Amino acid sequence: MTEARFPRLHPAQVCFVVEDVDTAVDECVASFGWGPFHRFTAPVPEARYHDWVGPKKTDVALGMAGGVQVELDRVTIVTDDLDRALAFYARAFRWEDAQIESRTLRVGSVESSTRRARGQAGQLLFELVEPPRGGADPYARHLARGDHGLVHAGGVSQSGELPADATAYGEWLEDGEAFALYAWSGGSESLQLRRASA
Repeated sequence: MTEARFPRLHPAQVCFVVEDVDTAVDECVASFGWGPFHRFTAPVPEARYHDWVGPKKTDVALGMAGGVQVELDRVTIVTDDLDRALAFYARAFRWEDAQIESRTLRVGSVESSTRRARGQAGQLLFELVEPPRGGADPYARHLARGDHGLVHAGGVSQSGELPADATAYGEWLEDGEAFALYAWSGGSESLQLRRASA
């Protein structure tokens, strides 16, 4: 049997699923200067999802975020099986040098030993994180809810300042990479921001 070949993938668009498109657009414009946005509604008379079939309507807003105060550059994905997740993404994006690292994550005053792997896909950095079970950091809480997958999108504040309303502050201690987490349209702690490197 011949293995399926993966195309060379480069993310060209990031989609956020939100409960209120109007509020999300307002936040993107006010907080980050993104836009302008083009709004439309996409009705689907016979949508399918698993065993469900029926009509649905999706509100959509499309806008550019290039050349503005915040540039999206990273997605963080939490998993309870980092070896399997890395094998999948390494094959999909042809990562040859992505390795699993043991790192210390500090969020607030709590430190935890966390497994992490990172790989580049075009301009987007994929950060795969396997938190310890029962931990108190945002990644462990996400996993405890039975969730997995995309936890938050990340970006760099080009102004050098971070918004003051962060819900948590964290740092990867071995790398010295500090970040702030924000409640955003994607939910609690769904946006990670870092300061631009000097």
